[in-house]
Amino acid sequence: MSKIFHATKSGNSEIVIKKSIFIGHVEAVTSKEETALFLREERKKYFDAKHICYAYLIENGEQKFSDDGEPGGTAGRPMMDVITGKEATNVLVMVTRYFGGVLLGTGGLVRAYTEAAKLALEDAGLKEVCLQSRLFIQVPYADWGTIQYILQQAEVESMKEEYGADVCTEIRLPVEKEKALADAIREKTAARVMVEKIGEEIA
Repeated sequence: MSKIFHATKSGNSEIVIKKSIFIGHVEAVTSKEETALFLREERKKYFDAKHICYAYLIENGEQKFSDDGEPGGTAGRPMMDVITGKEATNVLVMVTRYFGGVLLGTGGLVRAYTEAAKLALEDAGLKEVCLQSRLFIQVPYADWGTIQYILQQAEVESMKEEYGADVCTEIRLPVEKEKALADAIREKTAARVMVEKIGEEIA
């Protein structure tokens, strides 16, 4: 997946189902420490609520969800499904429930938490961002002209270049272009050029 979505601001929602109130809240986060801070604030704000369920997903793959006393699988997992369904990351979704005295059943709870999470994420204004790969390329001088041509054709610019025994360069490009570029480099240089992936980042 090369394109993902980030929240541009805090998002909120509120729905009432059979007298139970579901209050959704979304925050952009980059670490589990940030999620812990927002969860503490939410629990202080809604200290008298029956449940405060949540789900979060961070771009490094870290994720967690909680039903906070609701029947298993009726709150946290559906909220996480909303996050992944919208291809969002670096996001914390919390839904606070004030119990209205009428049991909703497992299906009713899943629908309620899903809807509250969905509306809060939409209110947060999700923005599409691009997941990019960073590559390190080590090139013999005899092949440098070929590499420059390949990068130019792929509309990829060097982030930095160092000239020593070989030319070393770092590039950044959308992840979906990574394999085609690496294959072209190997083919055009008879595998004399080393291509190594450094990592991925959001751009």
